[in-house]
Amino acid sequence: MWLDGCANLSARLLKDGKAEGVAWARRFVELAPATDIRVSALAGLAAHVEGRIPDALAAWAHAMTVASDIPAGSADDLASALADISNTLFAQWQDDQARRTELALAAARVAGRLVPTRPDLRFQIIRCLVRLVRPQEAVPEIEGYVALVGAGAADDKNLLLQWGMRDLAAGDLAAAEEHFSRCAQVDTGWALPESHRALVALRRGDTAQAATLAQAGCTREPRNYFANQCRGLVEFEAGALAEAVASLKQASAQAPNQPLAKLLLAMVLDGAGQGAEAVAAYREADAEGGALMHRQLALYPPAYQDRVAKLAQKAG
Repeated sequence: MWLDGCANLSARLLKDGKAEGVAWARRFVELAPATDIRVSALAGLAAHVEGRIPDALAAWAHAMTVASDIPAGSADDLASALADISNTLFAQWQDDQARRTELALAAARVAGRLVPTRPDLRFQIIRCLVRLVRPQEAVPEIEGYVALVGAGAADDKNLLLQWGMRDLAAGDLAAAEEHFSRCAQVDTGWALPESHRALVALRRGDTAQAATLAQAGCTREPRNYFANQCRGLVEFEAGALAEAVASLKQASAQAPNQPLAKLLLAMVLDGAGQGAEAVAAYREADAEGGALMHRQLALYPPAYQDRVAKLAQKAG
């Protein structure tokens, strides 16, 4: 009982970023058996609070190899602390987004192992994997989420959107269209499903259908950056270059923390013959988004990767 209280107290303190939590975590690590998954979970949480990211990742990776047979309810506070850390990391776009998302994924996986019955923890794993463009790994997590939620999964708009994005990354356009369409039916005021359907149409080469869907997204949420971004890409494919540049500039201005929006703007500027501005936008996006941003191009028409590669050569 004392060990359980020690672990819970440490978790609550560490969740709030308090240094006292590190001391309690060390106390627990010293006294608990190494076979207790909470030893590695708390060690990782303490390392994260102290800014020792490699140590946090290593500890959480080890936690996934340890048996999780601990008393029921004894890890609820620790799982919640890890979930909060994961959600906070996922929401932060500055600095190295790939590293932050990998860290968010590691924390969520340990939390899910501690309390495997919480759907929100499984969903956090899904969206981390989707952002990291790891579609095959997302499949069993989606299946696990559906098993936990049951019939409610059919109307879970957040799951449907992530599922569709997973399908897009995997190149399964039929499945992506199915999931995005259902999502659009569940929430008739949300721009994202219709805008993603426009991407599916672009991937299929159906510019007319893409235009209809992109406009539907903008009608639903005129100030949604992703809706305006997709509209700009449709305009670009239709040869309306001036309009495309305006739409992508609007989208990039609406979401200055989204490097992919800047990258797509750079591509459109280059296609519109505005080479110098395109190179400048590309360099800015590349510095902010890095390799992860380029992997995320997998959701877009394959030709975009060739266009971006040529622009990268121009940018040196």
